[in-house]
Amino acid sequence: MRLLAIESSGKVGEFAVVEEGGVLSESTVDAAGRLLEKGIAVVEEVLGRAGTSLGELDGVAVSMGPGSFTGLRVGLAIAKGICFRRELALIGVPTLDAIAQARSAHAGFIVPVMDARRGEIYLSIYRSDGSVVSRLADYLALKPDAAIEMILGECGGSPVLLLGDAITPYGDVLASGLGPGAGCGPGAGCGPGFEFAPEEAWRVRARVVGQIGLALLGEGKVLDPVTAEPMYIRPSEAERKAGRG
Repeated sequence: MRLLAIESSGKVGEFAVVEEGGVLSESTVDAAGRLLEKGIAVVEEVLGRAGTSLGELDGVAVSMGPGSFTGLRVGLAIAKGICFRRELALIGVPTLDAIAQARSAHAGFIVPVMDARRGEIYLSIYRSDGSVVSRLADYLALKPDAAIEMILGECGGSPVLLLGDAITPYGDVLASGLGPGAGCGPGAGCGPGFEFAPEEAWRVRARVVGQIGLALLGEGKVLDPVTAEPMYIRPSEAERKAGRG
């Protein structure tokens, strides 16, 4: 199977062509907000460098959120358009799943934390056996104190790897609430605690969206291009102001 993967949940947009044997090509758009302007041209570029075409794809995997409301809408619109035109499968991949899956080699608890703005954190909790990642909690938007309570309740005293852009505004709060092991890297002599992954690991990658998409497609888990909507977790600012959230 071969998929086009689209990641548009953050500040940088990315496209990749993946198959079960690995990644065939990748291309980055310097700002996810420019996907509407540059998206189709980048799709053609990434397909060309992979030596393939839309007609040779089995589907399109796209990040569904949480993340940038505008970026998610544009990325899904591009994916829907391709799937409609070529009658391809549409596969939706939760952004938090993609962040956690990228660190699957880390055996233990993995907690992706994304800055949800308005004083909240998007998160879920995962556990990896060093290869396979399993999700243990819902996708949520929580205040930092509630996020800490959730992590402690689910993970107890076990070591936890945290990663994501919420570490920038909330790292100190998370470190304080999660205990003396917070911020300790491997081999630092701190004992069981909480490790913050380096910033280069926070970015959601299209290649990982594609890898998860391949697994979901193999299980027959596809979306209806007519009704598929981004997974915002909470109402957008416009919806909130209109009294819909």
